[in-house]
Amino acid sequence: MEKTKPKIALLHYTYPPVIGGVEIIVHEQANLFVNYGYSPTVFAGEGRSDNPKIPLIEISEFKPLSVLDPRVNEKINNSIQFPQEFYQLKEKISQKIDQHFKNIDIVIAHNILSLNLNPCLSLALIDYFKKNPDKKLISWIHDPVIFLKNGQIVKKTFINKQLENLVYEPIKGIYYVAISNSLKEILVTLIGYPEKIITVIPNGINIQKFLDLDPVTCQIYCQYYLSQADLLIFLPSKILKHKNIDLTIKVFAEILKQRKNSVLIISGKKNPHSKNVDYVNQVLQLIKDLKLENNIIFLVDEMKKLGVDYNFHIVKDFYQLSDVVLFLSGQENFGLPIIEAGLVKTMVISSSLKIFKEIASSNLKTIDIYHNSPEKIAQILLNAVDHNSQIKLLQKIRKEYDFKTIFKNKIIPYIINIFKNNENCSPLL
Repeated sequence: MEKTKPKIALLHYTYPPVIGGVEIIVHEQANLFVNYGYSPTVFAGEGRSDNPKIPLIEISEFKPLSVLDPRVNEKINNSIQFPQEFYQLKEKISQKIDQHFKNIDIVIAHNILSLNLNPCLSLALIDYFKKNPDKKLISWIHDPVIFLKNGQIVKKTFINKQLENLVYEPIKGIYYVAISNSLKEILVTLIGYPEKIITVIPNGINIQKFLDLDPVTCQIYCQYYLSQADLLIFLPSKILKHKNIDLTIKVFAEILKQRKNSVLIISGKKNPHSKNVDYVNQVLQLIKDLKLENNIIFLVDEMKKLGVDYNFHIVKDFYQLSDVVLFLSGQENFGLPIIEAGLVKTMVISSSLKIFKEIASSNLKTIDIYHNSPEKIAQILLNAVDHNSQIKLLQKIRKEYDFKTIFKNKIIPYIINIFKNNENCSPLL
């Protein structure tokens, strides 16, 4: 029976709880492989798995040589060629690799082949995959051996030319990934890699973890593909007439004419202290008439669907995730949404109530809702968004650098292509 998913190994010198940027990336990749039904194994010189579905095999010889054996490390770097101790350690590592890689199909080696932190491990890996051409090795490059000299990026000059070749020469049969186009350019123009062998897959960020998002927030965010929204607008309000929800919806309809993949998130719905549902029904009918059902989300309804009581943590999450808070209320005695949005640094566009100006002074974009049409208000909002570099950066991060999106759209297809020997992912011939 043909194997549908390859057995993946992730390899780095160290793994969390050891702290480092590459360690975090390896940790995220391991967990996302599990989420996509793979059974990854992590190999590291030091670390500990925090996921029972991810076995971690700790092999001390995989540590950087400066930690493992500083004397041998110094001798390798200061000798004209590899000393005897190099080959002794390399052979010891080869035995460990032979033992543990038998059932592995693809090894993703993060920074192992591009740095000189443990050249014994580098050569042992290369030799293993030369002897086992049915297996695949990906050199995932975060950092090559380069440094700044007089403002210019230059290669390191090695006393040991064998070490220099090991660090800089691409190897036949190995796949290469660079974490940015800028790094790819360095690898090609400075170090001399053939451009065609390098695939660019950027690093990303776990938005859920970084922003401490509630799991329910993440379910809603993923279910409605909010990461890909042209514009995320948040209205923190129940459906009450004095809040001008109908006006907000008409403005949103105008926004959709220019940003077709935008979403309006309304936090509440009915007023729990009123039996009058006429205005609620009027708003719902307006949404239906304007054909906005697929672009407006009532947060309280989504929570109910997921069996969750109203939770302000989730509301706070959407303050953080949204591009702009739109609050066109006609009457308020205070304005908590102005303060809440300000705390998470989300742009607010509001009606020009005196209380809002009292709270925010001149630090608020206000609109006279009685002398501007919905079309004009929409244009004011879009102009404000388009001239806000922070919002444009947020949108770019949301669309391009969410690790889940990168994993789904780039890493999984790349792994599948390699496993199936797709020519689009050919290593150096």
